[in-house]
Amino acid sequence: MSIYSFSKSLFITITSLLLPVILVITSLDILVRYDLIYEYNMESNDTPFQTGLSEETLRDTNDKIRDYFYGDQELLDVAIYSSKEILHMQDVKSLINFIFNFGRICSIIFCIFSFVLFYYFSVQLVSIFKYSLYLFSCLLIFLGLGFIFLFNQIFLIFHQISFTNDLWILNPETDFLLIMFPESFFRDVAIMIVVLAILINLLLFLSIRKLKQYI
Repeated sequence: MSIYSFSKSLFITITSLLLPVILVITSLDILVRYDLIYEYNMESNDTPFQTGLSEETLRDTNDKIRDYFYGDQELLDVAIYSSKEILHMQDVKSLINFIFNFGRICSIIFCIFSFVLFYYFSVQLVSIFKYSLYLFSCLLIFLGLGFIFLFNQIFLIFHQISFTNDLWILNPETDFLLIMFPESFFRDVAIMIVVLAILINLLLFLSIRKLKQYI
């Protein structure tokens, strides 16, 4: 294999891998930023009954959490949470900011690599979305099986890797953060993120392929 062919394959592979990462992070941003998952959680997990709190209080808490993630506030100001829960949310905010910053870096690299592929290797962007869609399909099958059979273990490993303290170990009987957002909520959100990312990828793929007909 020539250096040219190897370089082309390498750029295609890296760019195709970057796109699912970008779209997953974008999907996470969309879900965290808007009301959908919070309202879904109230309905599916019946949080008013589970917590004994009014819907107004829960919605106000959800709004404060969402604003906290996207604001400059160092600590979350929610009266029903303990100091341990508040400190854990600080760790969660740091993790989310890291993920979003990582997504921005991946987006910059993706744009640069896409430019190189198009102008130097004559690879159409629609091909990148096609390869990415294949990767997403495999990822969906893999994650689907994992969530069905091993979600508890995956959820535990994720926390052990993501956090360097034990603040995330909460009491499901007394800590409102865990009562409001049980493990089933995060499983559903994870599925939503992957499905939404695949739909965005498919929409981009179809849009670019349609656009090619007029160029």
